[in-house]
Amino acid sequence: MIGYIFFHLEVVWAFVRGDREALYKVDATSTGLVRSFIAMVIVETISLLYAIGFGTIENSLLMREGGLFYLPLQLFLDWGTVPLAFFILSGPMGFRDRLIPLIVSYNWMSVIVLMLILLPSAMVTGGVVAGEMVLIVMVGVYGTALWLTYRLLDFILDQGMSIALGLTVLTMILGITSAAILSEIAQSLPLISEGADARPVT
Repeated sequence: MIGYIFFHLEVVWAFVRGDREALYKVDATSTGLVRSFIAMVIVETISLLYAIGFGTIENSLLMREGGLFYLPLQLFLDWGTVPLAFFILSGPMGFRDRLIPLIVSYNWMSVIVLMLILLPSAMVTGGVVAGEMVLIVMVGVYGTALWLTYRLLDFILDQGMSIALGLTVLTMILGITSAAILSEIAQSLPLISEGADARPVT
């Protein structure tokens, strides 16, 4: 399985570096679709380690009272909304035959995107860059993510710039909305340490 994972990461990285034909090697079978969600485990684990390393773990649902109850919702918002949107739109937009390769490639691309934005994000979180540079770095980070998403959609769907661009904007809106919902939920729950301190001593 490790070899399978690294193979797909190499394939997607080759696409990022300009080898557009590399994505033809992706396992676009029904089994490959299921296995592509291994990317979820990779991304969520790296994100958790990042939060621990840079002191942002308090923003995680894991550190909130009752946060575990919301973890299925978090996983759905992070990993289910975009594939669901692709599925719903695949019929009207005429790319149902390319749905599986699209979702598979999108999932594996999520790992590469995370790795590419990790260092700039760490520089911002760690205070290495400050002031106006923060805005510039973050625009560059999210701009890169959107550009890679657009290239991926444009290549796989091959239906013109407007559809790929529209779906790219849709993924951005879904991502922002999901993050806002999860942030609102997390902020509404007390920290586990605060909950423990608030309990009376018996």
